[in-house]
Amino acid sequence: ECGKVVGGKEESEMNTVSALIPKVFGQVMDIKEAHEEVPQFGEWCDKNPKVYNIALKLRNLVKNKGVHPSGILLSYDKMIESCPCELDSSKEPVSSFDMNWVSMFNVKLDVLGLRTVSVVHECCKILRETRDVNLKPEDIDLDDEFIYQNLYDLKQRHGLFQIEADANYEVCRKVKPKNLEELSAVLALGRPGAMQFIDQFANYSNNGVYEAIHPFFDDILKDTGGVALYQEQLMKMANKIGFTLDEAELLRRIVGKKKTKEVRKWKKKIREKVKENRLSSEWLGSKGQVEVGDVLWKVLEDSANYSFNKSHSISYASLAAITTFLKFKYPKEFFLALLKMTRFEPDPITEIAKVSRELPKFGIKLLSPNLLKSEMDFAIEGDNLRFGLTSIKGISDKSIKKLENFKNKYSTKFEVFQGASEAGIGIGILSALIQAGALEGEFSHSRSYIVAESQLWNLLTPREKVKAFDLAEEKKCDLMEVVKYLNKELKDDKGKPFIKDSRIETIRRNFKPYKQIYDKNRSNEDFANWYYENALLGYTHGKYLRKVSSEYSHLESIETALGKTENSKVNFIATVEDTYSAKSRKGTPYLRLTLQDETGVCTAMIFTQKNRDNIANCRRDNGGTLPVKKGIVIVKGVKKDGDTIFADLVRIQDQKIFMKLSEIKSLTS
Repeated sequence: ECGKVVGGKEESEMNTVSALIPKVFGQVMDIKEAHEEVPQFGEWCDKNPKVYNIALKLRNLVKNKGVHPSGILLSYDKMIESCPCELDSSKEPVSSFDMNWVSMFNVKLDVLGLRTVSVVHECCKILRETRDVNLKPEDIDLDDEFIYQNLYDLKQRHGLFQIEADANYEVCRKVKPKNLEELSAVLALGRPGAMQFIDQFANYSNNGVYEAIHPFFDDILKDTGGVALYQEQLMKMANKIGFTLDEAELLRRIVGKKKTKEVRKWKKKIREKVKENRLSSEWLGSKGQVEVGDVLWKVLEDSANYSFNKSHSISYASLAAITTFLKFKYPKEFFLALLKMTRFEPDPITEIAKVSRELPKFGIKLLSPNLLKSEMDFAIEGDNLRFGLTSIKGISDKSIKKLENFKNKYSTKFEVFQGASEAGIGIGILSALIQAGALEGEFSHSRSYIVAESQLWNLLTPREKVKAFDLAEEKKCDLMEVVKYLNKELKDDKGKPFIKDSRIETIRRNFKPYKQIYDKNRSNEDFANWYYENALLGYTHGKYLRKVSSEYSHLESIETALGKTENSKVNFIATVEDTYSAKSRKGTPYLRLTLQDETGVCTAMIFTQKNRDNIANCRRDNGGTLPVKKGIVIVKGVKKDGDTIFADLVRIQDQKIFMKLSEIKSLTS
């Protein structure tokens, strides 16, 4: 807001700048800290000092208010007697207090809505309808050995609730949970502040090595390997040294809301309580001499950054176990449920891409959209899944009725164009269908050419279209040739061209933008098809990126690169999904790229070193620019641990496909 008002900046620029500010333990980093730690953000602030300095003064002020979408307030007395109330925009009563104040006077419930619950429900529904398997989520044994066998050496994680997140996935691979309790611990350990205890818990889980922090608390921490993972454990520890359960609950709330300033006030209280109950016994542990009060204070201080509510963790772990069971027991139905839910995601195309990369590992194909074979939504087709027409980017649910009227068997392209017009299908939707391959195999010309023809068809008069139908077979259904013939060769009853020169000039003028797009894209049809499929579907059902051009044919896939041993050389092509630049703890700048192809995802790191500045080299090799999102890059480097690549060379590919006239205009302006 400050950037827009004070600096007169565009909203798009300020959104990009705001995105540079990282989150620490789920909270947005203070802008002063971000200025010091994030180079790109610091550079922008230094170039815009007025915006930055005023923003510093506005910190912690309330900008506007909102209403929790699923927060419910319970009161013993009349609500108006326990807190101020007002009417929201829907004339419904809401509290005027914020969430912190309101919870001091009433009971606040937050109803949690999870899309994964819908996925589970949909999967069970599909099983009933397609396989006559009457399975309910509550029927699944959450300690079933089948679940934990599949988590033991997990590689395909998409769709597994919470486990698919990078941090939880790595914890899962280390801990190798064998039951629901250990799976719950995995999710609790995956939180930022708790990661320091991963190795300790994994050593306890896998080898039975218990690392005590003080014998006084062993009975409370024995089940979590000496790690105070949960808020309930913290409450028990506080109660054991003499605090009441009410005081312990207050402490849990403070920790749960990450009120670090409030936490600090408890240090004195803990010392007084230990002294009052004569518990100041010291114990020589692995980390030196420790005292009961100091142990609780250290746990409390650390917990403000990571402590998890156990009932919440167990609930999450239960859902994680259910999704694991469904995915590996009924993969086809589970993936179908995931695909059906992608339309409700902020970025459906990205979610479809994630599913498409895993399907081959289960022997399932995602068949391309097809005007005749596809249903409106994703569907099972034999042993595979078929892409739904309404999930093609650019086609909305509002188009379903029109598409149903349009679905037909057409013998010529001209019938397709006319059928679309009669069904009310706009040129944008028709172009998306063609570019996505929904008419693949039906007609001989390339997709780019057919899209151009469909644009030309819309410029013709009814009289000209009738004559085009008559000439379809003779001219092999090439509309551009038909129009040329109607102007140059075919005469009307008066011996004049069927399409006069003045009329052909009007057609040419109106068709010129679409012809420009076709001319730009025709040089590499394979690449154009790959681009269309990825942009409109989220995956490619034709050629892989490294196969669309002979200059890429020697490159390997990300899956092959990640399958190599550590320190092996790799050389692959990929699209850039995300970029992030920052400084290491030692102050060394680095650039992190999230890259993907049809087979996998990896992280490429570009470092600045004493004897070699790879970031500067990358900028120099690419005409002064660095890789950006959705760009295509060739990467040479060395494979490191996990999915990490240390990049020595990153070359930006300048291949460009145009889908709109505005893109050509921006290129030439």
